[in-house]
Amino acid sequence: MRVVLAGGGTGGHLYPGIAIAEKLERKKVDIIFMVSDRTVDSKILSPLHYPFIVQHVTPVKGKGFLYKIKSFSKLSVQVLKNMKIIKRSDKVLLLGGFASAAAGLAALLKRCEIYVHEQNSVMGFANRFFVKFAKKVFVSFEIKNMEIPEAVLTGNPVREGIAEIEPKYEHSRHLLVLGGSQGSRFINRLMIESFERLKKEGIEIKHQTGSMLYNETVEGYKSKYGVCEGENLEITDYVNDIQDALKWSDAVVSRAGSGSVYEIMYAKRPAVFIPLKLAADNHQYFNAKFFEEHGYGYVLTEDEATPENFCKKIMSLFKNYNGFSRKLASVKRFNASEIILSEMGFV
Repeated sequence: MRVVLAGGGTGGHLYPGIAIAEKLERKKVDIIFMVSDRTVDSKILSPLHYPFIVQHVTPVKGKGFLYKIKSFSKLSVQVLKNMKIIKRSDKVLLLGGFASAAAGLAALLKRCEIYVHEQNSVMGFANRFFVKFAKKVFVSFEIKNMEIPEAVLTGNPVREGIAEIEPKYEHSRHLLVLGGSQGSRFINRLMIESFERLKKEGIEIKHQTGSMLYNETVEGYKSKYGVCEGENLEITDYVNDIQDALKWSDAVVSRAGSGSVYEIMYAKRPAVFIPLKLAADNHQYFNAKFFEEHGYGYVLTEDEATPENFCKKIMSLFKNYNGFSRKLASVKRFNASEIILSEMGFV
């Protein structure tokens, strides 16, 4: 028996699959990832040595008519390719996003067991299609505007070690800035505009820019301040060891994909989440509101995120640090990977 883990295009769709793959590997179950041809997928998976298939597909939702025609054409070709790879005996876990669709359709045609995992609080386009064919549906949050009677609330699978990070009750004003696997130009520019104020408050910053946005961010710091790195600032395109980065941090600034929300929550770090304004169905906002409503940190929308408002939120995290940490220390952790695998028949 083999498990096909299909999804990608962003780290948020891929990292839950990696967390599940870690457990499957221990159970001596064969796995294969089916991902997009975006660089981020290969960059994440290559060092881990999991087998993976790169699919040449593109998103459909929200694009123009001609683009959709091209996308459906690519999808059709990839489905035929996938049918030669996917076996009738495979169990196929769809992780969402456009990169899961071709594998899901091939699995339907092969009559495989299909499972769906939805990371976000609003179900994505691809997952909404496959829900009616799935043997089980796993959700990280209660899904808004959609009833799924057979849904199993699992939380979001996170990589091993993150949930073992201890909470801090005193801080050194270490701020970790994460723009997601592809980086965030909005957060990068906000950090550049806010850096002088944060530096005056004694805040030490590790800023992940995204590989495509690294050079322009470095130039942004240089042009405004004459330096790009120093005692209070470290800039990196990608965080290779998120566990160490979260251990170092006292607080976090981040986009609000489900994976980021759960990893930061399980690492017991207060955060300011800046949801991607153009995220499908505004799902990042609802992910972040879950975090804020439990008293773990703040949501700051892009429209609200002036340097002044942003710095006020950061300083409020540090001013009320002990209170945030005590709430985070009581976070109930879902053993999401084990729940999912148990429901899939891997005891």
